[in-house]
Amino acid sequence: MSLNAALPSSLSPFQAAAPDLIEAGYRVIPIEPREKRPYHKLQRWPRYKDQVVSSDLIEAWSSVPEANIGIVLGSTIGDHQIIAVDIDTEDPDETREIVGSLPYSPMQKSGHKGVTLFYRAPKT
Repeated sequence: MSLNAALPSSLSPFQAAAPDLIEAGYRVIPIEPREKRPYHKLQRWPRYKDQVVSSDLIEAWSSVPEANIGIVLGSTIGDHQIIAVDIDTEDPDETREIVGSLPYSPMQKSGHKGVTLFYRAPKT
């Protein structure tokens, strides 16, 4: 799954991606547009690591214009937890080499600098 799919212009990234990610078991929160931090009105967001978000809350979060989507790392899916490997380089050859040396990730996010690979790892 890629979080970089083309989105209808009427949907924020959060609106477009949250339902499928939640259905797959991921814990998600809205992220400030063009930022890597939780939406400014979202208080005590770490609680969502282990809490299923209600459909009412998802609907409220979906009303945030241009909200991006964040996956809460460390959250659990069955007997696994969600981890990420963040590869920060602007060199596409270097990125390909690093990604090629890692296990396949079914979900990746490309950014301005590199790529983030998401994995399900056994709980420790």
